[in-house]
Amino acid sequence: GGQSDSWRLVLAGQTTAEIGLIGDGDTALALEITDETGALVCLLPASAEPGLCSFTPARNAFFTVTIRNDGPTLNSYRLFSN
Repeated sequence: GGQSDSWRLVLAGQTTAEIGLIGDGDTALALEITDETGALVCLLPASAEPGLCSFTPARNAFFTVTIRNDGPTLNSYRLFSN
């Protein structure tokens, strides 16, 4: 609980990117995606429900995906991307 994980992904430009999050339901998880400049691309507020961000990058670039657990207990999750 109270931790976050960050993943750096390279995504292809002009191709729809889909990034999904499924937690084990013990606490709510938030999903945030930023581009290489730190600009927010997608934000899913903390929820115990599965979430999906879908967007189309303008060009090939690196993106940072951050999973945040603001709850008091450990929460396992699966992160999916196309």
